[in-house]
Amino acid sequence: MPKSIREVALEAENRKKKMQQKILISSFLIVWFSTKVLDINFLSPSKLEEDVITVMAPITQVPPLFEDEGVLTKHGENEFLNFIKNFYENYSLAITHQNTSYLQEFIDERYSQVFLKDFNSWFIDNKVIEKAEVSTAIENATINLDNSIDLEILETIYLTNRDETNLIRYKINLLWSVNIIDVNNTFKLGVRSLKESIVAYEYDGEWIKY
Repeated sequence: MPKSIREVALEAENRKKKMQQKILISSFLIVWFSTKVLDINFLSPSKLEEDVITVMAPITQVPPLFEDEGVLTKHGENEFLNFIKNFYENYSLAITHQNTSYLQEFIDERYSQVFLKDFNSWFIDNKVIEKAEVSTAIENATINLDNSIDLEILETIYLTNRDETNLIRYKINLLWSVNIIDVNNTFKLGVRSLKESIVAYEYDGEWIKY
């Protein structure tokens, strides 16, 4: 039986109401999701702006140090050079101020106790250092399959030490065998062992070897 004009109009009105409800529910879910998941506070415009910036900020992935076993990436090469540079800048400060806190961030915690014992023996115990100059020479660098780097570092250190009332200048050459390791995509100093040492003091413009 054909529907009357009134019935057709009522059905159209019902469809319209259902559609409005769907739109309303969808809008509510979007707002609820934003407030619950994204934690956007609509009462605080500044907070909203902060959160939107946080949500939309791109995720920056740090490139790996190694692309294959024993092969540094370009990023890894730069990070290695920066590690050596920054370490020895802080090394000089640590000697001058006789304070190992300058170096702790560079050392893997598994090896820090041995490192600090060596450092204290050379530069802190029974010494009052007035000035320190450090230069280095690196040789025999080898990248291992476990993504560590072995190398030899020759440190030449000029120290001015106060001995009671006298200032004595020393020249110290330390040859270290060093292992640098990858810890969570960051270079850290691992095992470091002393291979050779030469100590001299300055007297009448000449270096007298101990």
